[in-house]
Amino acid sequence: MPKGNPQLTIVGGPNGAGKSTYSRDLSPKGAVVFDADIITARVAARLPQDVPVESIHFAVQSIFLDFVEEAIKKKQNFTIETNFRDNQLMDTISRFKQNGYDTSIIYMTLNDVELSIDRVKLRVSTGGHFVDEASIRYNYEEGLKNLEYFSGRFDNLEIIDVSKGPGELKSLLKIKQQRIIYLNDDLPSAVEETVLNIANRFNDISRREENDNDEEQGWDYSLGR
Repeated sequence: MPKGNPQLTIVGGPNGAGKSTYSRDLSPKGAVVFDADIITARVAARLPQDVPVESIHFAVQSIFLDFVEEAIKKKQNFTIETNFRDNQLMDTISRFKQNGYDTSIIYMTLNDVELSIDRVKLRVSTGGHFVDEASIRYNYEEGLKNLEYFSGRFDNLEIIDVSKGPGELKSLLKIKQQRIIYLNDDLPSAVEETVLNIANRFNDISRREENDNDEEQGWDYSLGR
């Protein structure tokens, strides 16, 4: 990976996975981290309580786009926290790629959606923000679907199981510069199909490249960040 390239990092995962907890540590040094939950809370606190939710979301989106433009202009490393339920995020990712960024996604998984629901309940009990159960379930399923569908758009990818809680992270799959450098042989059943489908996709990419290039490729056994 060229050292001079600015980095876009997507820290994704279901509700309660710990994206806000880990995003700074998972980001390149000096990265600007955009946490929509924090921005939403700040915007809502400045507005009357009867303001429609849609208006708050519009304001947050406007702030997000300003952050994006500023980062690209200054070639700053930039990190986005997301549940990845919305495929429109890919438009933003494409914009970064067009401006010379290397793109990485680090996706934090949970064993099942019930754990996601329990994590949110615990968060609310300690003063954290609420998410309704229907949205939690939707985010869990759609995030995995989009991860699999769009995985090939990223230069680097890592899937991490965070089911055991803080400090106990289990790497399931690592891809660097679209080449697999690690695949765990003990995959949680809830995400096994997704992980293997993504791994097979990148195996196909590697095989095609090898057919086009007889020169042996080197391997780097760390996902740089």
